[in-house]
Amino acid sequence: MERATKAAQEAGKTEKILIVTTYKPGQQLVNLKEKAKQENTSEDALAKRITDGLATISRQVLASDELSFAGCFTSGGDVTASMCALGRANGIALQDEVLPLAAFGTFVAGYFDGLPVVTKGGLVGDETSIYDCVQYLLAHVSKCQLQK
Repeated sequence: MERATKAAQEAGKTEKILIVTTYKPGQQLVNLKEKAKQENTSEDALAKRITDGLATISRQVLASDELSFAGCFTSGGDVTASMCALGRANGIALQDEVLPLAAFGTFVAGYFDGLPVVTKGGLVGDETSIYDCVQYLLAHVSKCQLQK
């Protein structure tokens, strides 16, 4: 996690959008069932470790003193739940539907109180859904910055 956090913080100095993900092109998928057996744990426990890891990296990057973020996008209810838990948010105040099972709102309380967020169900949408959600978030953030 430390390596990923440092890489994201470095990329954040030059990139407009940062992506924290478990996906790496060309990398073989991990068989959670097999991995759980090797580690004498459950698939659910491994999945929770993964989502908590993503949320920890995201929290550390979002909290960086050197970087400034105007919004956040999450995909998957488990990722969103970990993000809220590790960010100490009480929840998300929903304001709009971006597309079916994707919503816009702001984090309530915690480290990111008031930070705009779009959250999408992990298995919903088509090949453009993530792009559409991020574009919605960017448009909202731009609109809010113009109003300041």
